[in-house]
Amino acid sequence: MKKSLIPFALYFALLFSACNSGSQKTDAQNYADTAANPAKSIIAVLNSEDPVLIDSSENVMYPLVNKPAANNDSGGSFESRGGSKTYWNIIFYNTASKKYHLLDAVHKMIINSYNTSYANREYDYSDSYSSNVDTPSSLNVTKRGNYIFYSIVIDDFDRNGIIDSDDPDYLFISDKEGNNFRQISPDNRNVNSWELIEKSGKVLMQTVSDTNHDNKFSDEEVIVPYIYDLKKGGKTEPVFDTQFSKRVNDLHQKLWPVKNK
Repeated sequence: MKKSLIPFALYFALLFSACNSGSQKTDAQNYADTAANPAKSIIAVLNSEDPVLIDSSENVMYPLVNKPAANNDSGGSFESRGGSKTYWNIIFYNTASKKYHLLDAVHKMIINSYNTSYANREYDYSDSYSSNVDTPSSLNVTKRGNYIFYSIVIDDFDRNGIIDSDDPDYLFISDKEGNNFRQISPDNRNVNSWELIEKSGKVLMQTVSDTNHDNKFSDEEVIVPYIYDLKKGGKTEPVFDTQFSKRVNDLHQKLWPVKNK
């Protein structure tokens, strides 16, 4: 009786092994199936604006738009001080070589505006209500030589756990390929405005600091002008030294004394 059970046991064992070998696939087979079937591939969708031409070169920019979050726990506010659209990064794409890279692949930042040359024409569309029908599809596009300028929030100045419009705007620059990206305005100072003096290669900035320590940069703060040399690089410096500023302030108080009420 025992001998008759052995062939049946062997038969079922071989049948079970054959079924398993037919249903299993190796890793190589699985990867091959995914590559052969596009429906199984994962396609990343980038939320970018229309490409922005950079001068007359082969380079273009794809600004990556920040989407407003449903609540304030997302780690940042995506609207600038004026309530306009902001960006979390920019992709630089070379149409000739088909190479591309991010402006910054490390830091979390809010890009409030960028400035670059466009078709060798002078633009300044900082006014969002401009009626000019020829306005290009970019933000504050301006002819500025060999540099691109960016207004960026990158520091959690008030230490509330997020970067938002209450934190200072810093001035950054890069070349037209999106390389050599760096900050040129001083830390802990909000840049209210800036101007490039093209003949001298100097950038003038109007900055304010939080002098009353309320973690805000209001219009009542003292404005201090700074200068940066694009040719030499190095450290950004105050336009006027301390002694000169003190003499001017003393003269102002002498000529325009404040009467006590």
